[in-house]
Amino acid sequence: MALAASAFAALAAPAAAEPALWKVESEHARVYLFGTMHALPPEADWRSPAIDAAFAESESIIFEIDIGRDSGVTAMAFHGTSPDLPLSRRLNPDDLRRVQKAAADWGVDFTTLEPLRPWLAAFTLYNAAFAKAGFDAGRGVEIQLLREAAQSFMPRSGLETAKDQFGIFGNLDAETELGLLMGTLEQIGDTEAVLGRMLDQWLAGDVAGIEQTVVNELKDESEEAYEVLLPRRNRVWIDRLVRILEGEEDEVVFVAVGAAHLVGPDSVQAMLGAAGYATERVNAPAAAAPDPSAGP
Repeated sequence: MALAASAFAALAAPAAAEPALWKVESEHARVYLFGTMHALPPEADWRSPAIDAAFAESESIIFEIDIGRDSGVTAMAFHGTSPDLPLSRRLNPDDLRRVQKAAADWGVDFTTLEPLRPWLAAFTLYNAAFAKAGFDAGRGVEIQLLREAAQSFMPRSGLETAKDQFGIFGNLDAETELGLLMGTLEQIGDTEAVLGRMLDQWLAGDVAGIEQTVVNELKDESEEAYEVLLPRRNRVWIDRLVRILEGEEDEVVFVAVGAAHLVGPDSVQAMLGAAGYATERVNAPAAAAPDPSAGP
């Protein structure tokens, strides 16, 4: 769910960045789990010796989707547009005025929102707010890692397809989908402050902070949206990761997914723990408490 501030002078970023990294091992395989931010400002320096060493050791990389090959344009159009039922007809007059005002505030022509379903209108407004705050998907972690993987001819793949991702939103019920849009309007007014806080937490490897800022906020906004965006997808991903760990081929794999998937009680690590595979934080801060997302 991805779900980042141009004015960083007043934000205290850590002296040495260390976004959280975990590993899980079996007899033959080692899997690194790295939580990413899908969009970043130009000045965000997130690399660390631990992350670089894990990436260099890895023989292949797995993203949420294979972003180098799976654009998802067709799937997004199929699941995210409804020209026969424009957005303005889905909203009551008060909510329509709120959406129109938000679009004007964030520099989005409302006519571009009209053919969109509410979930895609919400993401369009979020993306505009991200861009205005200085966060660029073209500088996101996945894009940077993709370039490095391509340069070294590292095999890559995805845990799901763009069709899978957009299908999640396309199958939301009408009430949840409208709730997602209206919840977005409540949040984007504070986008710069929230993204700045999120960036600081991510750079510092503050998993408890990310859980509070991202996961708990999403859960409070909509239990259904939380379930389909995080736990449901994590459960699907676990099947792929367990197959790697149970394989008889020696391999080291670097898995890069949104940081929200790697924190909290429904995290990938917790689900791996339930499957019998304990994860270990590679680069935990020296004074950090035990990570509750790591499972048993």
